[in-house]
Amino acid sequence: MKKADNSKNSKNQPTYEELINKERECPLIEQINQKDVSSNTPNIESLKKHGAPEEKIEELVSIQNKQNKEFIEEKRDGFVLALKNEKLDKESVIDQLTSLNNLKGYSQEINTYIQLAIREAEKKPNKPAELSLLMMDIDKFKNVNDILGQTAGDEILKKFAEIIQQTIRDTDYPARIGGEEFAAIFPQTNGMAAIGAERLRQAVKKELKPMLDTFLDELIEERGIMSIYNPAKGLDLLKNSIIDTNKSFEDLTKNEQNELYKIVKANLLGTISIGVESYKKGDTPATIKKRADVAMYKAKQEGRDRVVNASATKKDKKKERDSKKRQEVKISNEVIKNITSNKIRKDIDKIKNMLPKNKNIQRLILQKLLEDLN
Repeated sequence: MKKADNSKNSKNQPTYEELINKERECPLIEQINQKDVSSNTPNIESLKKHGAPEEKIEELVSIQNKQNKEFIEEKRDGFVLALKNEKLDKESVIDQLTSLNNLKGYSQEINTYIQLAIREAEKKPNKPAELSLLMMDIDKFKNVNDILGQTAGDEILKKFAEIIQQTIRDTDYPARIGGEEFAAIFPQTNGMAAIGAERLRQAVKKELKPMLDTFLDELIEERGIMSIYNPAKGLDLLKNSIIDTNKSFEDLTKNEQNELYKIVKANLLGTISIGVESYKKGDTPATIKKRADVAMYKAKQEGRDRVVNASATKKDKKKERDSKKRQEVKISNEVIKNITSNKIRKDIDKIKNMLPKNKNIQRLILQKLLEDLN
């Protein structure tokens, strides 16, 4: 019985040649995809049992190890490439200087935010879709780059981005979409967006102006006040001042040099203008941005360092006009007091130099002076 069993077992067992062929024909890479690499080593004990020569076993082991190594390297390279691609995808929507989202990221996300706002509004039929967009621009940023240099300009941009992130909510989406132009998407917000914008404007003014003044003083200490003369002339900042721009810097009087410093310092504003707009039914990313842009440019035209809400009601606009008029009267009275106290009422050139650039304030001052003269 034993013999019969041995014969049967021997007949059913694979021969040496069958084992060799099986190992050679095995789709090793496919097997490795399905099993651990360690399970894909040749059956050495079985090969030895069936009389496989040592050199053949070594050859099979060598082939297997090589294929295992190639497979592992292929998988590793694929994983590394996937990580690199993921990093590149992320970097492609991030502004490298400020670490905010860039124009590409903003363009991808704004439509998503609009669709989410519409979807939320559909759940509450009596409420409009809530979404606001802020467009922001650093006032007279060219002055910063041209006078203080690009390094200082970059520091201001980074600081501005930092202030934005510290001031807005975690759910808001800030982005740098141009040189000194920034945007912020405020989801689930309409009228309250202007309040957030005003808070941001105040925070920026508090932080950026001292930085600019420090940069200016450091530049003058390092290179002398002459370093700001030509940039100031190039930017046309000295027009209508007491400084004779036909002179070389060496020929400027001490008073003219002091005036140069004051003018340059005054024109490094450290402020921002903000346009705010809320979503209206049927808006696309382009239409809401266009209205926010218009509001921002209006803020620039009205004197900079302010927030203009494109969606403000007539009552809001009247309140804003009244406040603006009161401010203009206050400024004009201060200038008139300065003019009269310095006894220069008849010196037209000096009076012109003391006038603010705001036309309404100029008109108020001149009217008051004419009344006094009469």
